Amino acid sequence: MPATLYLTTYYVQKQVPIFRLAVQYLFWKAGSIGPCTFDFEGRLRVTISPEDAREQEMAMWQIVEFGEQQCDEAGRQALCKALGDCLGVDYEEVADSRRFSLVRLDELSRLREADIDVQLHTHRHRFPAEDPEACRRELDDNRTILAQAGLSQRRHFCYPSGVWSAESWQYLEKAGMLSAVTTDVGLNTPETPRYRLYRFLDKNDLSDIEFEAELYGFAEFLRLASFRRRRQDTEHHSWHLDPSLTESGSKPPVELR
Repeated sequence: MPATLYLTTYYVQKQVPIFRLAVQYLFWKAGSIGPCTFDFEGRLRVTISPEDAREQEMAMWQIVEFGEQQCDEAGRQALCKALGDCLGVDYEEVADSRRFSLVRLDELSRLREADIDVQLHTHRHRFPAEDPEACRRELDDNRTILAQAGLSQRRHFCYPSGVWSAESWQYLEKAGMLSAVTTDVGLNTPETPRYRLYRFLDKNDLSDIEFEAELYGFAEFLRLASFRRRRQDTEHHSWHLDPSLTESGSKPPVELR
């Protein structure tokens, strides 16, 4: 079955584990560790308390935020190594396994042979609609890295984390994009804006019957039926409200989500 891989290229270029995923894995792999203090080069000091899951999660995200905002990539890798030592997890084994690394440029040709098309997903997994120059740079850098693997003229796009804004459509059009996909679930029709295409995200906890329902369109039928029922119920109940409950005595507006 033909497929499309929307590929960010920063970690393709760096060929190191994705930082925030590696940090989360190190905490998970450590399991029930005793209380400890993580000190990174005197620049970051975090107390890790396994007895309080909430505090442990806060410590984890404090480390992620520090690494992403205060370190370059070499610094982030050194931070992961130090964190692994603190938690008793071999980070070098994690890195060597490539379980949190992306495809290498020399492996992309094998994807093409398997009928997998590779398209754009930004370089750094960010696409701030309020910053036109940053959006342009993300697309240009993404294209440049893929072109090194012989993948030129990439013209389809996926929003990072599915976060999209109609404000960015002008940037996509100027860059020659033919389509852009969101993470909004649903079926596409000829009327669906080409820069706001729906898609269905498969995941580990999805049952086979749910997957088949999406594949054959039955799940979309249920969503539409549920939406219409909710709209009818909302309109019915709104129509019978006491006019004194509204500011002008007119029917209150109905917001559909």
